[in-house]
Amino acid sequence: DIVGRNLVFRESNVDADEEGEAESGEEITSLDLAEVSQCVLPGNNRNEIELQFHESDTVEQGTDQLVQIRFYIPPDPDTDPTDRNTFTAAELFQQRITTKANIKETAGNVICQFDETKGTFLTPRGRYTIELYDNFMRLRGNKYDYKIKYDDVSRLFLLPNPNDFHMAFVIALDKPIRQGQQRYQYLVMQTTKNQAELSINLDEETIKKEYNGDLQPKMVGSLSNLVAKTFKVVTRKKVFVPGKFANANQHACVKCALRANDGHLYPLEKQFLFIHKPCVLVRFDEVESVEFQRYAGGQGSTRNFDLCVTLLNYSGDDADKSKEYTFSGIDRSDYAALYSFLSGKKIKIKNLQGGIDESTGKPLYNENDIFAQANPALAAEAAKAGSGGEGGGMM
Repeated sequence: DIVGRNLVFRESNVDADEEGEAESGEEITSLDLAEVSQCVLPGNNRNEIELQFHESDTVEQGTDQLVQIRFYIPPDPDTDPTDRNTFTAAELFQQRITTKANIKETAGNVICQFDETKGTFLTPRGRYTIELYDNFMRLRGNKYDYKIKYDDVSRLFLLPNPNDFHMAFVIALDKPIRQGQQRYQYLVMQTTKNQAELSINLDEETIKKEYNGDLQPKMVGSLSNLVAKTFKVVTRKKVFVPGKFANANQHACVKCALRANDGHLYPLEKQFLFIHKPCVLVRFDEVESVEFQRYAGGQGSTRNFDLCVTLLNYSGDDADKSKEYTFSGIDRSDYAALYSFLSGKKIKIKNLQGGIDESTGKPLYNENDIFAQANPALAAEAAKAGSGGEGGGMM
């Protein structure tokens, strides 16, 4: 039952009274609904309620804390379970909890808002309305609502899609948001370059005083730039964009796969960023070395290669575990651009022979290691070239 803002659990007498109803007994425990962050019906189950709780930063390491609990609420046997117009007992109880816990209520005024039609979230998948406030933002979806403090935002990225139409806006969080058992540290919003207009719900004096005049009451521009600009100003976080890297097609990324999931790898000025599933950020100061490897995705393929990124082995709980990421299936034409970029960043390349082919101006590397077993003819050619003291370039 709900008493005040507490969800109270009581003993239940299994012996029904004269009217056929179970009797409630002594209180067993209670939960403060002020600690509830989400109250949803998981999946398409209309007879279960899932409560998620705010996670505390002050809990000592190794100490357990309640982060999620589910209830099954039996449906009324006299109602039709296929009737979507009639609320189930679980849905009615969810409404009571949501109201008492004030999950959807927000204190303060909205500075600006991007409705769900302005872009689609790829991670977590779905459509959300974004509301920006003074110190936090709200993501409002059909099922989940999130309140995210700007202090918990670590980085922002604006990345072009190779299709030259979409843009990816990535919000990196120190504290991941949660949907059921899944945690999301990176929020990836896909938006467009279409022209749009944005209203800022502040007077000019407040804009000048609080935001140094970097916003205007009415802002016009490409939608992706409006999103990035307002986030940068309101959150006071830098937005990272691609730097000098360009692949063979002059795109800011290379197409590849991570753990069998297709995506794009962006070599930025100080980090790699792979989007979108799973989204992975690797800072260059965390990298021990990179290695160009033979493509493991198919026998006989010489048109692609893999890039293995090995991280530094820091002391700690995982000191004995060397972590690495393998970005597979990169087109062979992108090798020269990647090599030039990585060598310019002074990142160690494991299987490099050293030097530059004077005839092509391209780097030399151990081609036999990458392609020999995949292509016997190429292996023989590489061996012949090796006996003559010459190195082979990838392209």
